[in-house]
Parts: sequence; structure tokens; C-alpha cells
Amino acid sequence: MRIHIVSLVFPPERGSARRVGELALSLANKGHSVSVVTSFPSYPKGIVFDGYKKSLLHKERWEGKIDVYRVFTHTSRNRQRTSHRVRNYLSFAIFSFLGLMAGPKPDIVYATGASDLLGLTSWLAATLRGAKLALDIQDLWPDAPIALGYVKSSWLIAMLRWIERFAYSRASLVLTISQTMKERVSDRVKEISKVVLVQNWVDLNQYCTTDGHALRTRLGFQGKFIVLFAGNIGKAQNLQILLDAAVHLRGHTEVQCVILGDGVEKSRLIQRANQLSLKNLSFLDSVEENHVPEFLGMADVLLVTLGRAKHREAAIPSKLQVYMASAKPIIVAAEGATAEVVESAGCGLVVAPDDGKALAESMCVMKRMSESGRDHLGQAGRMYAVEHFSMGQQCSKIESHLTKLLDCGAYAIPA
Repeated sequence: MRIHIVSLVFPPERGSARRVGELALSLANKGHSVSVVTSFPSYPKGIVFDGYKKSLLHKERWEGKIDVYRVFTHTSRNRQRTSHRVRNYLSFAIFSFLGLMAGPKPDIVYATGASDLLGLTSWLAATLRGAKLALDIQDLWPDAPIALGYVKSSWLIAMLRWIERFAYSRASLVLTISQTMKERVSDRVKEISKVVLVQNWVDLNQYCTTDGHALRTRLGFQGKFIVLFAGNIGKAQNLQILLDAAVHLRGHTEVQCVILGDGVEKSRLIQRANQLSLKNLSFLDSVEENHVPEFLGMADVLLVTLGRAKHREAAIPSKLQVYMASAKPIIVAAEGATAEVVESAGCGLVVAPDDGKALAESMCVMKRMSESGRDHLGQAGRMYAVEHFSMGQQCSKIESHLTKLLDCGAYAIPA
């Protein structure tokens, strides 16, 4: 197959960008011709990475086997402003068309991300090039900007809903990442059989049990019970709840909360933590991805937070799969699919996404638990990840769906 993958993010960016790169490599390694249309790397700080310079269209060769077409996209250090985020999504949706029209004619245009604007552009390019369109939905859109109050105009909401229905109706295949998301998307399409579930994955070889004692000593955390959050520090993560928990834990000096990463909310959270004189909360800068397993290994408990919003009930942060593969017990301050995975796996505790006191109490519960008890939770998460989140398994499932799509002409095989 000849496959054009279009995604706003792509390596060397991290987080969800890693998943896109892994999918592209998996398909290429199985003999498919893969190209990628993406932006110039700038996530999460909104600053284009060193070694890159914006242009209208730039072609590069990635990993010696994949053509990558980078297109102009609006970026800004002030990503928390709604206007800048809209420009970011809109500019990529527009200029990605240039990349999609470049290179050899594809059999499939595979659009992945959150914005249905990208689905609209991808449909147009797929139609002009005689290709099938597959939509890989990572977040319900436009539910997110509407729920967060970014979009308030009734006519604009109506237009975005029309774009959503149009994109879903024109796609030959729609992939979702949770059962909740599959059900909600199925309610919005006529051909339910074209909506399938493919879980996000983790590299089980990269993330496994790692000894972090040397790092713990180097950072001055020896003797501490460490609760670690690792990843993007944005509004969706609702890390204010961790500050609230740290306030409740003032009397528990042995518990140390640690936030590892960067993002638009980091400076505000640091400022607020300083105002509250939170000695039991530390901030660490992002590290290279190959060092992340050591930081996860340093922790006694890993933390997932996700702010309360209906559209987030269908989402599962990619860090959850990484945490589970690391064989560490997990505390989740979230609702919906994320909480359901942890409860199904039996690998941790779940609290409400806005209850700092409950989060603090769950940390104390974990600390009082025996080391063997915490190890049992961690191993349960690892086993669940092996069974459900294997990169090879999930990438093969995507390849199978794409092959059926071409073989059948229209996707009519329930999944």
C-alpha cells in the first residue's frame, strides 16, 4: 500500500508524536510505501526546534525510509491563548494540503489528530488523488473547544458540527482509541461498521522495570516517597489538583510530589507553588526520551491527571500506557475511559479529577501499603499493557484494517 499519514505532530516531538512515528515505521518495515505530512516541530513550547527553519514546504528523509513533508504552521510561545491555538490548527489544516498533494499518488490518506478541519483537508486531497480516507480520532472534536468555552458563537458551533459530520461521512474508515469514544462516534455516523477500536500503544521493550535509585540520590530525594507526574503541563492536565494535594500533605514530610516536563501551565504552577511555600512539590525540566524510564523507575507511584470535561471521558492519555508498562502503581485523578482502564487492570487507585484532598489521601494509602503490595499493582499494570497495549499488536491491527479497506472498496467488516 501507498499511505500518506498526516499529523500535526511528528518526531522529534514527543508525546503523541512518538505514536505517529512508530506507526509510520511499523508500516514501512512491513513493505508499505509511507510518507508523512506534518508541521515544523515546536511542541510543547511553541518554539521551532533547533535545526529547523519554517518554510512553505520542506521535504526530508526520516529513518532512511520515510519521506516527511513539513509545511508552514503558525506557532507561538503563548499557546494558552485561544487565538494562537486556533491559528495553529487552522494553518496546518490549510497548508497540509500542499504536502498531501506532493509525492507519489497514495492509496490511503491517513489523518490522525483531534481536529476535524484536518479531516476536511485530507478528504479533499484524497478525493483529488483517488485515495481512500481513514480518520484516526485521538480526541472528540469539536466537543473539546466547545466544552472549554473556546468556541461560543452559535453559528460557529453549527459550522464545526457540520464539518464533523461531513468528515465522518466521507471517511471510509474511522479509528477510535476507547470503547466510549467508539460508541460516541458511532452515534454520529450512518455506517457504524466503519468505526473501529484500536488502542494506543507503548513500546514494551523501552518502558519496563528500571532501577532509579541512583537518580533518586542524585536529585536529593533519598528517603522520600515519590509521587511522579511526567508529561505535558497544560490546562487539560489540571495539575492544580496536585498543588491542592501538596497543601493537604504538609504534615507528611516524607511524601514528595514531582512534576517532570514542560508546557504552557508550568510557569504559573511554579509561581503558585512558591506562593504557597510547597517544599513537598518539585519541578523538573523535560529530559531526553531515553532517560524517561529512569525517572519513572525512581518513583514509588505514578500520577495521571485529567481535568473534568465530558469530551475527556472518552480520551486516554498516552502516558497511561507508558506508566503501566513501567510496572509502577498508578493514581488516576480522572473520569471515564482513563479511570476504567486502571480499574480493569487493577493497577492503582482512582479519585475525582477535582478533589485534591482525596488525591492526598490516596497517596497516603499507597505509602502505607507494603512494598510487595505496590509491586503487585505495578505488575498487574504491566501484564495488562502486554495484553492490550503492545505496539506490534496494535500497529498490525491498523495495517489489517487498511488492507481490508482497499480489498473491500468500502469498509463493511464490523470490528
